[in-house]
Amino acid sequence: MSPNNFSRVVRAVFERFVSNKDALKGKSPQPRKLRVESLEDRSLLSASPVDPQSEERSLIVTTTLDVVDPTDGIVSLREAIQYANSVSEKEITFSPDLKGKTITLGWTLEISLYRNDLLMIDATSLWDDERDAPGITIDANGVDRAFYVKNMWASLPYESSALATLIGLKITGGCSEKGAGVYIDSETTVVMDKCLVSENRLVPTSSYDLRGGGIYNAGDLTLTNCKIGGNSTNFSVSGQDAIVRG
Repeated sequence: MSPNNFSRVVRAVFERFVSNKDALKGKSPQPRKLRVESLEDRSLLSASPVDPQSEERSLIVTTTLDVVDPTDGIVSLREAIQYANSVSEKEITFSPDLKGKTITLGWTLEISLYRNDLLMIDATSLWDDERDAPGITIDANGVDRAFYVKNMWASLPYESSALATLIGLKITGGCSEKGAGVYIDSETTVVMDKCLVSENRLVPTSSYDLRGGGIYNAGDLTLTNCKIGGNSTNFSVSGQDAIVRG
């Protein structure tokens, strides 16, 4: 191709490129079409709901089991005592189904008394009229004492009217060096009515100061229609089968 012809071809291509570019200048850009894209499922997982089997806290004992489980639908004596510490009404009673039954403890039942507390454990409704005896037995099972009535305000500089009342209970199977059946703390008032405290045993633990096979009383105790007997020890000590004043 001659130089003249080559020049004409190049010029023609250039002019075509320029004319196409000028034609595009006055045009608006074409709008982009919107598209709807489906997203993956992003729903949030909810936290685990409260167990629908969770029991309502109560002062009515419905089982002989010595358990603390807020989801089992039953109320043990230990749970009722713990609940009593958080409410103004503190009268613990028993389901009629428990008449003649035994509550076997895994460890000591502690009744914690604060200033002006009034706590009652009343098994009158279970009373065995034929035997004229308590209708519910609290068995410590040789693990420790059955009841410890504990003074929670001894360090305060004033007197208190705190009172614990136990009615219609057989207390047995306790094992401790003081108060194998019931230990009553200092400056604490306890009333026991129609209770039988028997077959508890004094044993040495940290010392040989063995006192109160049935009840060790370091506070203020009133007994009415109660029987204290049949408690024992492996040693010859005074007060092994009695109520000992601390």
